[in-house]
Amino acid sequence: MQPLVIGSTTIDLIEYPGSHFSKIGGVTTYAGFTFKKLGLQPTVVSSFPSTDDRLNSVFEENDIDRYVQDAPESTRFINIYQGHTRIQKVLTLADPISLKPLKHIMQAKGHVHLGPLHPIDIEPVDLPLLGGAEYFLSLDVQGYTRKIEGEKIYPAVSKLLDSVLPNVHVLKADTDELTLVLKHFACSIPELIHQFKLDELIVTGAASGGCVYGAEGDVVQYRPREVLSHAETTGAGDVFFAAYLAARFYQKQARSAAVNQAVSLTETFIQGGLIETIALTLN
Repeated sequence: MQPLVIGSTTIDLIEYPGSHFSKIGGVTTYAGFTFKKLGLQPTVVSSFPSTDDRLNSVFEENDIDRYVQDAPESTRFINIYQGHTRIQKVLTLADPISLKPLKHIMQAKGHVHLGPLHPIDIEPVDLPLLGGAEYFLSLDVQGYTRKIEGEKIYPAVSKLLDSVLPNVHVLKADTDELTLVLKHFACSIPELIHQFKLDELIVTGAASGGCVYGAEGDVVQYRPREVLSHAETTGAGDVFFAAYLAARFYQKQARSAAVNQAVSLTETFIQGGLIETIALTLN
């Protein structure tokens, strides 16, 4: 089993008071790099202009296999940071990623890791292909708890989640996303886990920490060290999720040990380690 990471490869403009820069991001970058750093052999699948050497080279130079579905535009975001608060706006969206050409590789890899950034990041008509498959499926729910209108992003659960979630083994959501999901399905956390037969539910809360729920009803809580208000946290959720999955399901660590590894590696990432920022920064 090796991870097949499916989702946006983004070009992000990061703005802080008095400074700004552009970098490559998205689940393919942050999760892909994290899996690779932890000794796995990820393949990333994304939609962007196939001739964009900036995006292609970041994977080539780090020996990460990629499957690019050619698109006229890349997905571009603006992330505006004010202390621990992030305001995100959309500039452009790439074409949806089709799952149809991926059926064989999804089975062959054995682990499909979905990280859509908006409801149609992955082609909606292809979602039934996830049903009945014999592979491990992990999902960051973020993209299915958003509605995009113009450049603005609003919190809203997409009905597409109803067709994706029955196939998921491990689900990740931040506290706000989880609140939306529970309201959408009119259920509690234990009911959500039972209804969709989740193996685990990971809930992140940035500086406030989070917890991991097991199907058996056990809960592991964690609290990270203090994050500086000016620290670059874009991609931290992707790093945490990938680091946890690697520890828990590849290295077969206990849930508490996997959480500790994920917390430690995410803190290293936020402090500028794990993934070299210079490798992702664009001029």
